[in-house]
Amino acid sequence: MTTKKRKSLANNDVAENDTPAEKRGKYFSANWFRDNLYNGNEIKALKSFLEACKNKEEGDVVGGYFAAGGDAMEIIKLLDRKTDKINLLFTVPLLSVLNQIIVSEMRSGEELHRSTEAACRQLLYSHLDTVHFMLGAEASSHSRRTILTLLAAMVTANSQLAKEVLAHVNFPPSELKQLTTHRKPQNKNNTRTCFIRFIMAFLIGGDVHVIKLLTDKKDLLISVIPGLVYDHVATVTLVLSTLRTQLLENTHITKTRKMNVFNTSLVHNLLALYDWIGPDGHWSTVKNKLKKNSLGNEDDKQLVGLALHRLLLVLCTSHKYGVIFHDKSIGTSGKKYNELIETVLEFMNQPWEDELRRELTLKILVTCPDLFRNFVTRIHSYLKPRNSISWFKTVKFLKEVISSMNAEAYLKSQDSSFSKDQLTSMIKNLTVPSTVLRMARKAILTPDDMDVCYILIELLLTMLNGLHSFMSSLEKFQLLSQRDLEDMKATIQTYLMENSPTGEALLLAWEKATSHPKAKTLAPTQQSHPLALLDLLSLLHQCCPQLLDTDTFDSRTFLSDVQRVFSGEEDEAKHVIKALQLLVAIDKLTFAPGKTMFEPTLSLLLSLLGSSSCTPAHMTLCSLLWETGLFEGSEVEMLVWLHCYMAISQEHRAEVARILVQAVTHVATHTGMYLDMVTKATELAKEDDWTSRLDVDNIFDELMEVENITQESYDYQPAPSAVTLGPLLPGFLHVATEHLGDNEPSPELINFSSYVVVHLLHSQISSSTLYHIVAEFSMLLPSSVLTYVQGWLPKSSPVPLKKPFKPRSPERKLSKALLSLGESSIHDVFEMKQVTTDNHINGINENSKAMLLKNSILNDSMDILSLKDPVHLMLLFKESLFYLCQLISQGNLVECCGDGFRQAFMYLLLEMNKTQIEEGMSLISFNPANVKRRQNSSQGNLLGHCFKHTFMHPTILYSFSPVCSKKYVSNKLPTELVLHLVEIASRLIKDETLLHFSLQPIRHKFINLITVWFKGYSKNKIKSHATDDLLRLVDLLQLDIKDIVSLLELMAPVPTDLLVSSLRNSNSICTLMSPLGSLLSHLLSRAGIIHQLSLKKVGVILQNTVESVSEHLIVLEKRTNVDVTPLERGLLEFLESFPHHLAYVSKGLLNALLKHPKPQLSTIKLATFLVERNKQFISVFESQASKTTSVIETPELLFPVLSAALAHGSDTVNEDFLKSVYNYYITNIHEAVIQITKTPDWLKQNSTAIVLLVERFMESDTSKRLYEHLQTKQASRTYDDLYVLLLKKIFDNVKSQNIALDENPRVLQTEIFLDMLLKMCKQKSQDMKQVTDLAAAICECVNSAEETDVSWKSLKKSITWTEFRKLALKLGLAKKGHFMLLDVMSKLCEVLYRDGCREEQVVTLFQMVLSHSQFFNVVIGSASNKWIRIPSLCVHVFGMPPSGGLPGSVIQLLLVLVKKAPSLMTSAHVPVLLGAYNASLSTSDQLILRLLKSYEHAGVSLHECRPYLWGEAAVNHYSVRSDLAQSLWRQPNIEQVLDLLTADNLATTLKYFPLNRNLEVCEKLHADAPNTYDPAFLLPLFSHLLAPENLSRTFRFHRRGALALTLACLGSNCENVRQAAFHVIARFYFHLEASTGSDKKVWVQFINAIGGGICQISDDVQSVQPPYIVALFLARASLHVSNPLHPMFAPLHNYISLKSALNLTTVPEFLALFHSSDLNYRVHRHFILEVLRDGMKQKDDFEISHKNVIYKILLSFYSSVIADKKSKLLILEIVESSVKIPEAAPLLVSSYGILSWLEQIIQLLKPGDEHVNAILHILASLWNTLVNSSSSSKNNLFSDVSHHTLLLLLDLFTKFNLNMSPKELDIYLGTVYKVLSLQNCGKVVDAMTFTHMTSILHFSKEILGSNEDCEDLLRFGYQFYKISSEDVKEKDDFVLARYNLRRLTIEWLNQTRKSD
Repeated sequence: MTTKKRKSLANNDVAENDTPAEKRGKYFSANWFRDNLYNGNEIKALKSFLEACKNKEEGDVVGGYFAAGGDAMEIIKLLDRKTDKINLLFTVPLLSVLNQIIVSEMRSGEELHRSTEAACRQLLYSHLDTVHFMLGAEASSHSRRTILTLLAAMVTANSQLAKEVLAHVNFPPSELKQLTTHRKPQNKNNTRTCFIRFIMAFLIGGDVHVIKLLTDKKDLLISVIPGLVYDHVATVTLVLSTLRTQLLENTHITKTRKMNVFNTSLVHNLLALYDWIGPDGHWSTVKNKLKKNSLGNEDDKQLVGLALHRLLLVLCTSHKYGVIFHDKSIGTSGKKYNELIETVLEFMNQPWEDELRRELTLKILVTCPDLFRNFVTRIHSYLKPRNSISWFKTVKFLKEVISSMNAEAYLKSQDSSFSKDQLTSMIKNLTVPSTVLRMARKAILTPDDMDVCYILIELLLTMLNGLHSFMSSLEKFQLLSQRDLEDMKATIQTYLMENSPTGEALLLAWEKATSHPKAKTLAPTQQSHPLALLDLLSLLHQCCPQLLDTDTFDSRTFLSDVQRVFSGEEDEAKHVIKALQLLVAIDKLTFAPGKTMFEPTLSLLLSLLGSSSCTPAHMTLCSLLWETGLFEGSEVEMLVWLHCYMAISQEHRAEVARILVQAVTHVATHTGMYLDMVTKATELAKEDDWTSRLDVDNIFDELMEVENITQESYDYQPAPSAVTLGPLLPGFLHVATEHLGDNEPSPELINFSSYVVVHLLHSQISSSTLYHIVAEFSMLLPSSVLTYVQGWLPKSSPVPLKKPFKPRSPERKLSKALLSLGESSIHDVFEMKQVTTDNHINGINENSKAMLLKNSILNDSMDILSLKDPVHLMLLFKESLFYLCQLISQGNLVECCGDGFRQAFMYLLLEMNKTQIEEGMSLISFNPANVKRRQNSSQGNLLGHCFKHTFMHPTILYSFSPVCSKKYVSNKLPTELVLHLVEIASRLIKDETLLHFSLQPIRHKFINLITVWFKGYSKNKIKSHATDDLLRLVDLLQLDIKDIVSLLELMAPVPTDLLVSSLRNSNSICTLMSPLGSLLSHLLSRAGIIHQLSLKKVGVILQNTVESVSEHLIVLEKRTNVDVTPLERGLLEFLESFPHHLAYVSKGLLNALLKHPKPQLSTIKLATFLVERNKQFISVFESQASKTTSVIETPELLFPVLSAALAHGSDTVNEDFLKSVYNYYITNIHEAVIQITKTPDWLKQNSTAIVLLVERFMESDTSKRLYEHLQTKQASRTYDDLYVLLLKKIFDNVKSQNIALDENPRVLQTEIFLDMLLKMCKQKSQDMKQVTDLAAAICECVNSAEETDVSWKSLKKSITWTEFRKLALKLGLAKKGHFMLLDVMSKLCEVLYRDGCREEQVVTLFQMVLSHSQFFNVVIGSASNKWIRIPSLCVHVFGMPPSGGLPGSVIQLLLVLVKKAPSLMTSAHVPVLLGAYNASLSTSDQLILRLLKSYEHAGVSLHECRPYLWGEAAVNHYSVRSDLAQSLWRQPNIEQVLDLLTADNLATTLKYFPLNRNLEVCEKLHADAPNTYDPAFLLPLFSHLLAPENLSRTFRFHRRGALALTLACLGSNCENVRQAAFHVIARFYFHLEASTGSDKKVWVQFINAIGGGICQISDDVQSVQPPYIVALFLARASLHVSNPLHPMFAPLHNYISLKSALNLTTVPEFLALFHSSDLNYRVHRHFILEVLRDGMKQKDDFEISHKNVIYKILLSFYSSVIADKKSKLLILEIVESSVKIPEAAPLLVSSYGILSWLEQIIQLLKPGDEHVNAILHILASLWNTLVNSSSSSKNNLFSDVSHHTLLLLLDLFTKFNLNMSPKELDIYLGTVYKVLSLQNCGKVVDAMTFTHMTSILHFSKEILGSNEDCEDLLRFGYQFYKISSEDVKEKDDFVLARYNLRRLTIEWLNQTRKSD
């Protein structure tokens, strides 16, 4: 309320008080009210205040009270004056007044007044007992409503108050029941409703932290749900909508927390609200239960149902907000991911009966398909066929679910490791569940009721549609190989045959359906039943054609039934086509030519044919025509006939169709006669045919002049015949002529004949044969067509296409454009529009793309008449190609035609590709025989056919000549066009196999051309030639490694002079690589690239080639004017891929490279590579460098080669030579140190060699001189690796030579490095590797300053240090990855300042850290969101808001700072540190514990925070405290502390207990273990919790696992930890004796028995250390004894009860539990085995197991028939734990024969068994233990064990499968390598053969994707391969596995070589 308003109200109040009381009327007086509060009339005044608030005429009563000087604190203080705090007659109106004040302030829209908030806190802090009394059973209903209303107002008004209410107001179970029980449900303001509003207030406020605190007390939230069914509609909708919006849809609430709230019980109660009754129905449950469901308003029920429905939809179907989990296996893994949602489905009985339940169930099943299988099983009883409305609803719902399954979405989410069987199981479960199939099969076999039968048919149709959808998506995403996909289809077909209705049953149903078309069904259907059956039969044939393979099928009857049933319907034609499609597919014999059904069917299909080639009618017609055999070998001809038929208008097709049907029938039965006509025409054409003169079969005669060229190596198929005509053309013309007789043909018949002839002509190689055929039937063709065909004959002039094609038809316009020699543009032919660039040709070379852009060819949406039919586009492409080939053959192709053909080809191919992608068109999808061939041939689609037709065309092949000589200059343009087409093919054809097949003819021709060209070149027939196209073709034509090798072997031995050619300029002559030299270089490079990219490595040995190339280079390197860079680069790339060829490289090559006067980069790289890989070249390098001054004078060449030589070892290079190099470049090195000039690149890039020279040869005087120069230099220093390394060496020299200096050199070194680091961090873009390296160098420098008296004053006073402090904090706390700056600061602060100095810089730095905006999240670490919950604490303690980051470096910095200035530490910091602490052994937690220890040692009181909460609980608790010195009631109670112990972390701690963790917090950190509790923190904490003065509930202590953790500490190796554990147990026993629990006797007996066992071992308790196995048994026993429902309770309880003293020198109860006869014997056995596995840590554990013959029992039990799978696995894990113990491993091998036992087990395993990995881990751990053992008998043991271990590893390898993880493979490879490296050479060869090694390589390749060069290593040896001596640092399992595979291969080769 504003001040102005309060003053106004105060003035009014004064005026009122001036008026006599009798004249004031009924208006309330604030002053009167305040006066009566203190004169004994408090109750009257309070009631008057409340009555005035109810009276609207009184106005703002609260505002008037505030204006009069009153406030809420004045009201609450009245309670302090009352001695009787539970006088409700006074308390109730007082709290009601306080409630009115809060509500009034909330209405004003302002925050609570400070006094009001203080009053609320006063109520909670000082009058909490009053609050609890009013909520209790003794108080009245009115009192409870009053306090609940007040608390709800407090919670709503302020989130901080809400936290305090949750923290301090308790609701015991008895009170919760009292508050939530329905008393008067009709009363809208009853106690339960008030309580619900109170609970909802926490959620409505929207504060995330309040909501999380509420969910932690989930009993409060859950308690209001069960009775909602009787609550008012407003209350119910409030609860449901609030839960949905504030809890479920809150992204800050984790899914785990939501799962804890929405448990099974709560969800069950929510589902009951679908049958909401309302308050009127509550008493009816007692009086008359029959009327229960009739109560409740229907509108109200609908409101409740909708609110509940929205909530459940979010809860059960939303991955983002709900509690569902994504099961990638879709129910096939055996794991349950959505058990809660499954209970929802179980609770909803018959959900299809209610609309809301139906929708919820449907969406659940679609969202969680893994639940569908169990759902179908549950509703099985409802699926039993019967003619009822209920059953029809059930089936309809099932159909709806199956049809809603999203196949693509499910398959996209599949795990890549999914097997074929899992996918099969998933698809069957989701689409065709066996339960439903068998039910339908049985019902259809005995169709008593046709209505039921029809419904089942529709259900089957839905299921098969779903199956078809899944299989299509599976093929689309290519989740399986083609072989696995075929196997899956076969499996599903077998499944369908076994479970689905038979074909006979379906045909019987068809007969009944067609005889009774109007069935009276109760279920409304969208289509007629015969149509459903027809669809089912068609779909069934696609999915499982074997089902319809029946002898009872009559095609004629079936077709007549279809025509009769669907007669007169709008879609009659569609249904008839569908029937014909089915009939033609399953009954080929009936529809064969000559059969009575053939002609009618063909006529019918022709009459139904539309104008598109992508319709069902067209596809059916293709299938029918294909079976005639007329088009075998010429599939495209069939498409031509149909396309020409569709070109005729619909109304004029009748005559053409009649003649065509007669012709097809006649020709099919007289095929031989018409084939003879084609043969005769071919003979007549031979005299004048161009192809006959060319002799197609001998096209390559000219190319075959080179001897011994083996064609079979290229697997080339001969060019096709010039005749590609079938018998139908002459047959059709003959039948049409006879049909006409003397009559004139109709225009339609003439047009059709013309279209066919023209398009078939374009498919021919020459026109002669076709001309001789059509010449006999000239009456059917117009003269223009005959002239057109005749024009393409040899010695004739071609004419453009004319009638009957229309002037604007694409065929006619294209013909005119291609023959007009540039007069007509292709751009005009297709009427293209300028749009955006087409994305179908990404990657086409820039020249082609530029040309196409210029001509507007590249378009996304080109409007081209009707050119959307892919067949039409294909025919236009063939027309263009025909024109091109004929012009080539006639010699009429000129340059100006080139662009036209390019544009036509480009557009037609791109549009064809686009159209086929959109329509899914496939050329021979109607040909079942070619389905497999389609996968690997160009016939799979029209695009592939076009490329195949082009590249196999004899004219194209003949004219293609990329290396044409003068004799074939005319072939230049055709070659360019072919290159253009090859580029398009390489971009459009995505299938590599298809592309390789399509390019095969051109590739074969190219190889032969290169061979002939080389022959001419070697004879000096060809002087020069441009090589751009040549090199491009090598890449485009996909030459494989064998092709390249053959060419290299052919070309390499040529004379050197042929590899270069001279180019004369105006002033000089430049010598370049000749075409032959460029091609040779490119082939070498290409061979290396292909080998690197290839998954299947091909062994290549080209000794002669490498020797020849080396000799060529030796000669050419001597010629200064020759640029041999391409050849050098090619040889280098070849040698990098095939290093074994280095054996054939002569030393003369390195000499020649080093002598080169102007070495290029390629020269340097090649020389460096030779020296790096072949140690023998080092001497050549030294000799040549010593002789030739140019080598020494060329540092760009010298130092890379020198670095390569030194990589073999620093002693491999002559000392004198190195010194001479150093002396020559000493000036450059000095300049690099003092940075006078920019350091040259050759120095930076060879830092290793430079540093070695400095280390060996730099004298002390020189070092001192440089050091002094560095002291005086003030210039800016720039970072580079060399500079840092040089400085390190120089300062090391200065320090080691004890030179008298004013200051320690490390100080100057640190300052220089710090200056560089500062400058690097100021840059906008930083190299983080450089920053990290320099930071590490600074820390290393500080560490090396060992003297304690080193003075760092100069650095401390420097500007560099001042600036670095600020920048390090800014970046280190704010930017990810800059935490090393904080490490540097910690290091420097450690040496710059004295302990306890309290210097100003330290204080300032400490304050800067705490005041940094990012400090809190950095301290908190990854749990940054926790700090959002404590804004008040952050601001109160440190004066700034919170934020995020990593804690380790910051904590370390704080440790150093508080060490230097202890007075900086205050108690206010402790809550922050506890909030960041998690009581674990993570590195950051250990540092925080050390920091807390520092605080305690410095005298900072930690008492206020005891008992210590940590983590999130500490954040929540301390955030609501304004003063740490408040009263004791606000301290955390013991239950709060114990609740922080989580079961998961406790289990991890017991399993991986830190035996060596000391109770004292020391400087040395324990290994990082973030999920393991720290006993050094918890034991003192437990001791405090169990202090005698604390009231402790003992059952909490043992149920939360605190006792288990304490008992585990008894096995610690640290005496103080054990003593602390005994101390805690003693205190626990003290409290136990005072307790009154029912289980007190058991726990007293347990502690006494432990004490008795301890005393039996020794009287000196301090020295007693039970083995950890015993401690672990006791710990886990304490957990299970706390839970009477656990199967282990009974045996452990009996064990404890019967023992007065436990025997701690043996494994407790091993025999009793292992050989248990109880019903739960497996649980007992697994328990004791898990104790053995997890407790086997050290020597004592092994010894007690050994003494108790446990190993003999376990090893013998493993092979027994009573051993279950889990027990066997546990035994193997026990063995693994045992072999890790150094004392146990030798004994297990020698005494127990563990290796022989493992051998027996391995032999019995199956591949992929889960025990395989366990045995692998045993062998790996055993070998590591034996190798690291210090036993004196180790050497003797190795000689006996290593060979056996290797044999076991090799046997184990045979049990691996491809599901093995890379990590497991890495362990195997690493173990084999370790065993192999210590093996005897002779035994290695005997045990591990080449076959073994090859198998390992191949298997590893399957797992890892590649095995790098291991196959080459195995084949050629490792002499010249790069061998890395350092371990890889990457943690990626794939990288590590590949690294170990390479190491293993090399070691095996090494051992084999030694044995030889």
